Amino acid sequence: MENAQDVENSASLSKKRFYEYQTMNPTQRGIQLNIITQIIEGSGIFVNIPLPGQAQKTKGRPKGTSNKPKSTTTRDPYHFNHIRNRRRSQKNPSKFNQSEKS
Repeated sequence: MENAQDVENSASLSKKRFYEYQTMNPTQRGIQLNIITQIIEGSGIFVNIPLPGQAQKTKGRPKGTSNKPKSTTTRDPYHFNHIRNRRRSQKNPSKFNQSEKS
């Protein structure tokens, strides 16, 4: 026998489901009715969907490959000094041209 609390819970659940059914659009209602009739007739399919074992990591940047070789080349700091001097000479050509002439 069911106790009074189980009866109340099932009644409130059925009211919720009926309200959800009434708020569906007609296409969704038809789909739901077809599924219910298939289950009642025995031709419906129940699929057991297992829960994931671990939490899925969906945010953040993906890790790179772990077998990537380390870079053996380093930047040449002198190259940057040469470029900086070249840019300075292009901005003020008279100042640098005079020092080169003398």
